[in-house]
Amino acid sequence: MYRLIAVGILGFLGLLVPALPVSAAGNPGNQTHQQHAVDWGQHDTAVYVVSTLNVLHTRKGQSVVAILTKRFGIAHYDVWSDLNNSDLYFVQLKKADGTVAGTLAYQMGWPQPLTLSHGFFRLGVHSASATVAAAYKTDPKQLIGSFTSTLPQ
Repeated sequence: MYRLIAVGILGFLGLLVPALPVSAAGNPGNQTHQQHAVDWGQHDTAVYVVSTLNVLHTRKGQSVVAILTKRFGIAHYDVWSDLNNSDLYFVQLKKADGTVAGTLAYQMGWPQPLTLSHGFFRLGVHSASATVAAAYKTDPKQLIGSFTSTLPQ
């Protein structure tokens, strides 16, 4: 009889646990351990957008990401969603000290990101249109991902 009850309870918990919301723990040093729900659709979009940087190559065929890392000291990539233009995203390229070294724009369906920073044009990255540049300057944006690599994480 006790085995039957135990199996029933375990079966119920087996159904209940997958239905619980997924969350990520807050700052490990934080004693309150606040949890925030993970929006996996947003996360997957951010991963995809930052990975589009890997298709960028110089006219000589060198990886632009490798040059950005070595020559410009890029250590961090923040992906922002434009809240006025669906499927338009901005990737801020940051140095280890947190300063923004440049920004790229990507809209779903584009073959590759475009630069909003004049310095990256010399690497063979094409410039974004004035409309996209204006959207970056004026539209509200939401941070949807922060990465230390352009490879899927």
